[in-house]
Amino acid sequence: MDWLNTFINSTSGQIILGLLAVDSIRALFAFTGIVPRSMKFLGRLVYGRYEADVVAQAFQELGYSKKAADSQHNSLRASISKMRGTTTVTRKNAPIHLVLLLAKYCIKFEQEVSYGGNTISRSKYYLDTMGMVHDKNDLKTLCDLMIFLLDSVERNKPDVIIAPKGGNPLLAAQLATYLEKPFIIVKSPGEKSKVTSSSQQEQYHVNYEGSSCLSDSDLLQTCALIDCNLSGGSQLKSIIKELNKMPKDVAKINKIEHAYVLFRVDDRHQNVEDEFRNLNVSLHRFFDLDESIKDMIYGIKREAEQENRAINPTYSKDWDMAREIVAALKKHKKYFYRGLDSL
Repeated sequence: MDWLNTFINSTSGQIILGLLAVDSIRALFAFTGIVPRSMKFLGRLVYGRYEADVVAQAFQELGYSKKAADSQHNSLRASISKMRGTTTVTRKNAPIHLVLLLAKYCIKFEQEVSYGGNTISRSKYYLDTMGMVHDKNDLKTLCDLMIFLLDSVERNKPDVIIAPKGGNPLLAAQLATYLEKPFIIVKSPGEKSKVTSSSQQEQYHVNYEGSSCLSDSDLLQTCALIDCNLSGGSQLKSIIKELNKMPKDVAKINKIEHAYVLFRVDDRHQNVEDEFRNLNVSLHRFFDLDESIKDMIYGIKREAEQENRAINPTYSKDWDMAREIVAALKKHKKYFYRGLDSL
């Protein structure tokens, strides 16, 4: 054993023993998990290429050579790097998810088409929000988006959800279900089934479908007026005017103070904010669109179609394009979401 004593007492032996001691300590830290892997320096020092080694070893156990295993690992990393987005809607990324959803349902026409009822607008693009609600996953995303918009204004949920019958009642109905609140559909002016009666109570129950389910208590209930989008907002404004002048012993609802839409389909009605404000109602939405922004949104769909794939929030190209659109909306002062302000 003289050679061992000689080795231990030598300089090189002391260095090697010191390295072994350090490596033992490193292994102990790695085993116990005391040092978080997320720490840039210590995490790398303690764990080294732990994850890479595990993945490479797994491929080797499946029969790959070391070279082939390393190649598979690099390919896997490259694929994952393209998936920077997330399928989970959060308060912070909600506008990006809305842009991606609009891109999925954006239809482009060869020539401008008219839309908007009494407030005629023209566009080469149509955003099929009614189509969205027939996909259960997209409907859930829409509800998540609307809940974050509601939370950005009032942390206490409204007692009642109200929506125009000519709007997107399927979205509002699902939102009311998620929030476990009563839901009322209001018949718009010109609706053939809308009645005029000498009894305001009867008129209210017929024209405000679902109102019979409201509490008969003397407490007036807060409500939120909901639709997926608007241009000039004629339907919402007519509901506000009608409901706010209705006797409260009939409606049992407080005056409408807030109206919520996910977006404005265009920004041609420049005075829409003032029109709602003159009714003592605040209009809330994520953003306003114009033709140039719609063209950018359609660009996401065009890129996906060229690559023969569906739009996907986990795909980095889609996510980055949507994020650029949100940045453009902010730059041109068409962005109104204040979701992070309430954190």
